[in-house]
Amino acid sequence: MTKMLVLAFLSLLTALSVHSDDSLVVAEATLDVNGDGRPDTVQVVMVHGEKYVDAEPSCHMSYGGTPWYRGQFVVRVQLAGEKTVETELGLLFGRDRTALEFNGIGWPLVFQDLNHDGRLEFTLGQYATCNGSEYIVLSIDSTGHVSALSPTIYAGGHTGSTDVLHPTERGFRFSTPYSASTGSYSCTEFDWHAKEGRFIEGATLPGPCSEDEHGDSNVKE
Repeated sequence: MTKMLVLAFLSLLTALSVHSDDSLVVAEATLDVNGDGRPDTVQVVMVHGEKYVDAEPSCHMSYGGTPWYRGQFVVRVQLAGEKTVETELGLLFGRDRTALEFNGIGWPLVFQDLNHDGRLEFTLGQYATCNGSEYIVLSIDSTGHVSALSPTIYAGGHTGSTDVLHPTERGFRFSTPYSASTGSYSCTEFDWHAKEGRFIEGATLPGPCSEDEHGDSNVKE
């Protein structure tokens, strides 16, 4: 299946604007979410929180001075001709996530049809280690509500939304970050289980997935 990516960027002017309710849009995409031929809008919005620069030398530091945004976030969906719907993002990552963080504003949201239902899913991630982040696969239903279709997935890179998930006939696969203990990458598969309505982890194979030149498309030698 041909990989479908929809990348949408906020302009700097839009990204820096603060709504009247003091919320801040950190990422936005305009696309036809529900297949009705009309453009819809999907936003990741900080509704409460802070902007800060991490100057401590580490993998988490604010390279180039790009600030982090930490606090409470929602996914705000405006389907054409419908009311705006907001879904609490922290609950989708897990109830222990009292605060989320995203690095910078205006980063692209990546959409793919990962469960082959003809509708697009998207991913959002949180920093985990120097080698990778924890991502979840999210779906938007016909009313604009967002739900998680996967557990957290540890994949390479530190982007807010990732394109390292490669569609397969049963779901998707990706190269897990380099492991110092094994001295290599591995390729992990997630299969779609329609009855449960979720992606469930399947086989993990030694070595990187064939789609990734170095085992992790976000890690370059």
